[in-house]
Amino acid sequence: MLRYYETEPYKGLPAIIPFNLESGWYVKIGQTLPVLGGIASYDDSGRVSSMSICNVWKNGIEENGGGDDKCTLMNLGTGQPTNQIGGLSETQAQALVKEAVSAVSVASNIAVDKRVGYVSISSKAKRVKVGSPAVDVSDTKCTDFMSPDDCKVMFNVCDPVICPSSRCDFGGSYPVRDVIQSGIIGSLVLCLPNYKEGIYFPICLSGVKAGIDGLISVMKNHRDCLQDSLDSGKMTGICDEIYSIHLCEFFWRQAIPLAKIAIPKIMEWATGQNVHGGGEYMNVANAWTNAENSISYFTQQYAVNSFKAFKARTAEDVGDMV
Repeated sequence: MLRYYETEPYKGLPAIIPFNLESGWYVKIGQTLPVLGGIASYDDSGRVSSMSICNVWKNGIEENGGGDDKCTLMNLGTGQPTNQIGGLSETQAQALVKEAVSAVSVASNIAVDKRVGYVSISSKAKRVKVGSPAVDVSDTKCTDFMSPDDCKVMFNVCDPVICPSSRCDFGGSYPVRDVIQSGIIGSLVLCLPNYKEGIYFPICLSGVKAGIDGLISVMKNHRDCLQDSLDSGKMTGICDEIYSIHLCEFFWRQAIPLAKIAIPKIMEWATGQNVHGGGEYMNVANAWTNAENSISYFTQQYAVNSFKAFKARTAEDVGDMV
């Protein structure tokens, strides 16, 4: 699937671009920045400067550079040879790099309102489906800047509060854009495999609190609806109806991470002992703002909308399709 970033620094630019569906080739562009000698994925003009050319390999499934996918990093404009890709001749490799660069350019120039359904990227990828936005997980690691021991201390202190996506992804098997908004269940399990790294509280406390606050806000609005009905003499049946719908929807949303994680992984434990992720801590202010905004999603936006439904005394447009 063709995927775009929806957050800065590369908002609106392609993240995954299939360009040869016949042979399984695609481009993966990470969230790398020009810090401490690093190379930015895109330059200021939006032209790609660093990318990985990947093949889906034996299972035929694009796995964002993971799984059995085979990738070759290409840093354009640095003098790195562009004719060396394992298993290909120099001529084939150079032609493949040109195809990849062209595919990134085509994908970047697709109008935002046209990025739905299927689009054409190249002669070998005329029908590429546009998928959901790419998960904003930085390729930068804490250990790029600090010692493993210092990173471990920071992870123990900050992980339960900030809950960075690069560290709370259930051992790399279930990345999400925002851990706190994944709800109570997601906040409890997404960070859990980090206990293998010596993290004493491998849960997202901010997410758990936000989820509980959201549930309490729905209950309070139900109480206020009943009180208003008692004071005004209006029928209270609609209060119970809307309360039941909101409560059902709330727990349905909470169960989504559990269903996507626990069921496929019920006989499998997350693996990997190395310290990973943590690049979000390079910008603590932005990470903290993101955490605060996520909490307000439950305690303000969700609460306000549910109270409006209570006040409107109608169940129309309440809840989602299952």
